[in-house]
Amino acid sequence: MAKVGQPVWGTLPWGMAVGQIADLRSWAKPVLSKGNSVVIAAGQLGKGRVVWSGMNLFSHASDKASSEEYILIAKLFDYLLGGEKTTVGQLQMVRPYPDKAEFRLVTQTPGVSNIYWAETYTPYWKAYAYSGGNRKELKVYKSGPGFMSVFMPTTMTTTKVVFELDMRRVFILAIATTLSVFILVTLFIFDSLVFNSSIERSIRKLVGRHFSSIKTRGKKGLSSIVSEDEE
Repeated sequence: MAKVGQPVWGTLPWGMAVGQIADLRSWAKPVLSKGNSVVIAAGQLGKGRVVWSGMNLFSHASDKASSEEYILIAKLFDYLLGGEKTTVGQLQMVRPYPDKAEFRLVTQTPGVSNIYWAETYTPYWKAYAYSGGNRKELKVYKSGPGFMSVFMPTTMTTTKVVFELDMRRVFILAIATTLSVFILVTLFIFDSLVFNSSIERSIRKLVGRHFSSIKTRGKKGLSSIVSEDEE
């Protein structure tokens, strides 16, 4: 623990979840510990690898400017990736307004690649990959602590990816609901002033008959169940 900096924030203790070595699963081993207390553990579960951390390593490393902690984070990701080599591409981001962001690919990365965007995820975000005059919609995944990521299509050489916040359906539904309520209120006011609430009485009779029919069917069904039980 001494190599990664003291677990304090200002004058307060750094909040974290601490486990015990005795509580670890058989496949897990402590990575960062002090005595019997475990802060980070890792292990292989089936075909996958798991790293558990009871503290926010990224925030702590940044706060303490700890090179040892950054090395630890890098080693943890190397372990999770199984030693696979990764290539980091270069992007240029342009955000003309809050509801739209463009990522222009300066360099291409081989194989399967993705863009991870630290913007709050909502289902209304849409993403599109562009290559020349072609456009392909991409599925937006919720990634990390509520952020977003998309995978680049392998069938085209993507030159840019555009995120757009599309809330047209929400606006249409809100406008339709508002208009419906306005029309109903206007209708009932007009009915009260001109037709002496005749439309309202007709609606009440219609609704009353409907509920009476439901009650009658319910009573008949209940009577039938009671009769069968008595037999």
